[in-house]
Amino acid sequence: MLDWGGQLIMLGVAGPEATLSVPAATFYMDRSVLGCRYGSARPGADIPKYLGLYRSGRLLLDELVTKTYELDDFESLLDDARNGKLDRGVLLMPS
Repeated sequence: MLDWGGQLIMLGVAGPEATLSVPAATFYMDRSVLGCRYGSARPGADIPKYLGLYRSGRLLLDELVTKTYELDDFESLLDDARNGKLDRGVLLMPS
C-alpha cells in the first residue's frame, strides 16, 4: 500500500511472539519499514532536558492543557473526552 519512497512506521511495542512477514519485493522502489518505540525517546536524557526547558519557560506545556480534573472527578474527564468536549485533559493526583 506504500507508494514509491513510502515509509511504514510501526508504533508501540509488539509482544514477544509477534512476527512480521513481508515479501522482499515490498522494499523495491525505496520503500521502508521503521519501528518506533516510545517516540524514539531517550528518557534518561530527554526528560531532564524537557523539564529544564519547561522550567525556563521555553517549553510551553500549560497552554496545551484544555482542562484539569481532580482524581475524584475522573468520570467527568471520561465523559468530556467521549463527548468531544476535551482535547487535552490532565488528571491531578493528590499530593
